[in-house]
Amino acid sequence: MKGKSIFSISIFISIVFLSACGGSIEEKLHANLEEIVEIEESNENVETMNEIEKKNKALLADLAKLTDQDFKEIKLQSDELININDQLKDSLNTEKEFINKTQKEFEKNKSLIEKIEEAEPKETGLEMYEVMNNRYKTYNEFVDEYLEVIEKRYKLFELIKDKASNSEDFFQQLEAINSQSEQALELNKKMNKQTEKYNGLKKDLYNLMDLNVKYNNK
Repeated sequence: MKGKSIFSISIFISIVFLSACGGSIEEKLHANLEEIVEIEESNENVETMNEIEKKNKALLADLAKLTDQDFKEIKLQSDELININDQLKDSLNTEKEFINKTQKEFEKNKSLIEKIEEAEPKETGLEMYEVMNNRYKTYNEFVDEYLEVIEKRYKLFELIKDKASNSEDFFQQLEAINSQSEQALELNKKMNKQTEKYNGLKKDLYNLMDLNVKYNNK
């Protein structure tokens, strides 16, 4: 799987309002949207998944070096791989809960966007809202695909542990894993593009709402 943070494209901003008055729709919307950024950036689960995936790859590399004479070690390493993927599965399920919780927080912004009086910022805000919700949908699809990869890995590990299994079964299962992994990778790429588009629309929205925003891109 791709070893990069899912929330790899984000815009961190500091803001100085031109107006001294507080509590406007624009200010509330800005505060809410930047709170979503903070929530996502505080999520340490993605890094945990990346670290577990690294362990999985390292163990697979060690396993590939073993021969039939090392069957006891093959079984031990296969069991360890199953354990590692159990951890990864737990992290993915935690991530799914996090996504759904964050999406619910984000969806609270729609009512604020609909209260914007001027047509152009309102239209941009609604487009931004749609892009972000599509991003959450893609992320959920990504997690589901990743979970399917893990289920296929379990079958592969069991084949490796089974002396009676043949090479044809092994390579068929390996091909199934690679195919599913490619689908997950494509969804990850799609989500990163959606994140980039969302950030661009959010920047446009802030400009249209006449917020004096200073950007520091990371």
